[in-house]
Amino acid sequence: RLTHLFSETLSGYGAVFGEYARYNDVFGTRDFTTAGARAGLVWDTRDNETDATKGFYLSAEAEPFHEFTYANTAVKAVGEARAYVAPGDGQRVVLAARIKAGMLAGMPIAETPPDKLFFAGGGGSVRGYGYKSIGVPTPLGLVGGRSLFETSAEIRFKATDTIGIVAFADGGAVGPRATPDFSDMRFGAGLGLRYYTALGPIR
Repeated sequence: RLTHLFSETLSGYGAVFGEYARYNDVFGTRDFTTAGARAGLVWDTRDNETDATKGFYLSAEAEPFHEFTYANTAVKAVGEARAYVAPGDGQRVVLAARIKAGMLAGMPIAETPPDKLFFAGGGGSVRGYGYKSIGVPTPLGLVGGRSLFETSAEIRFKATDTIGIVAFADGGAVGPRATPDFSDMRFGAGLGLRYYTALGPIR
């Protein structure tokens, strides 16, 4: 993998890869051999990567690849945007928002390596749902999807220099087609606690 810094806020990366893997899941035991390339851009103006109070983060990645066992050529693409703002003069209150979308085009789910498919759920996704518990239900069981949509909004309040409270609302969906499916959106909302350390907040 090669990374290039265009400026203090803009960077890009690229890589080529070859993989062989065997999976045992709801479709049985399958072998996959893939080769492809991966490239992306990141625009990051956040004031702090681990505890941002202002700025935004934009990323886009494309991954074209060929799978030799089933002779499929596909492309996977993921984009994400995050924004942070601290209203008022202080930084006791921070508003944060995030949106993420992904798609996989060119191959059916049953002929796709599972690690190329999308799942949602968990601490960095739709909170209130287990890690990777949101996918595509089938008669055989839950599998990953070919499209992903996630969004979240937070209000972060720093009660003291070391203790913070977060109110959040998340939403997300995983669909069987390459275009996002909003008909089965899952939502989670709640409160979180943060302990601020010199290395960053512990959630």
